[in-house]
Amino acid sequence: MAPGSRSMNVLISAAGRRVRLVQFFREALRELGLNSRVFACDVSPAVASLYVADGFFLTPPADDARFIPAVLDKCAELDIRLLLSVHDHELIPYADARDRFEQAGVYVAIPGPEAVRIARDKRACHAWLVRHGFPVAHRWLPEDTPTSLLYPVVVKPAQGSAGRGVVFVRNARELDQALCATQNPVIEELLTGDEFTVNVLASRDGQLVCAVPHLRLEVRSGEVSKGRTFHNEAIEAIARRLVELLPRCRGPLNFQGFLTPAGDVKLSEINPRFGGGYPLAQAAGARFPEWLLAEACGRSVQRGFVGWRPGVVMLRYDHEVIVHQAAPKVFAPL
Repeated sequence: MAPGSRSMNVLISAAGRRVRLVQFFREALRELGLNSRVFACDVSPAVASLYVADGFFLTPPADDARFIPAVLDKCAELDIRLLLSVHDHELIPYADARDRFEQAGVYVAIPGPEAVRIARDKRACHAWLVRHGFPVAHRWLPEDTPTSLLYPVVVKPAQGSAGRGVVFVRNARELDQALCATQNPVIEELLTGDEFTVNVLASRDGQLVCAVPHLRLEVRSGEVSKGRTFHNEAIEAIARRLVELLPRCRGPLNFQGFLTPAGDVKLSEINPRFGGGYPLAQAAGARFPEWLLAEACGRSVQRGFVGWRPGVVMLRYDHEVIVHQAAPKVFAPL
């Protein structure tokens, strides 16, 4: 697409703290020579990413019936052609509405509804992984807890994310307390070894474009703060199978697990969106925003890209975005 032709404006929904992701898409537009803009939206005006985007708007909450119609209207108004969300609670509404957005000329880079529902429920995800022969941690429902349960174990909410609500349990008394305090809980064996995340991009037609594993060397509030990319043939083969088997898979996703001390791979969860540690994959040479934009433009993208660099280390730090309070609950860039 040449400058001056139809725009390839992008919308990052529930953009929140993902300032670097907004910047990556702006850089990708320049690299591709597209005279287009990156917009962001969120339910709150007090999030940093809105003020580094080319423009922004506020939305109703994802569980509000007005949410999808409001975003569709804004996509038409702003000539949005590529949409992605980085918030778990928005994924099902967007997946269910994919065809409506497609009819409006918007490519929604999110897997289909069945895949999103599998990923969003830890019970369903574990059952799906087991059914398809993927290596996973042992997991039990409260009513199926074995009397010979070996402690410690982990209790977590079935619909949780970002490490919220995860409780480490050392004995039967703590298990009872954790189950009472957790909504829709699951019990999982405590995995040990090296924790990893894999950033994955699936093509529009459901093929693996790239998979970049990194070790989670340090985690803060459920998100990696220090990490290192590494090659692992078994993990990268798992990424390919996940993309092939997840129904109507496309766009960015990530999955997590452990490399056990014995060298085995154990998967723990799938997240059908950009992961918080994606900047590490970008720095290693896996340029997901450029590939998403190219594909949304109708260009072909290569499959199975392995030219990214292992041994790239991310050391995260805090940075600030300064804005002006123009009115109550209204902020504007300085």
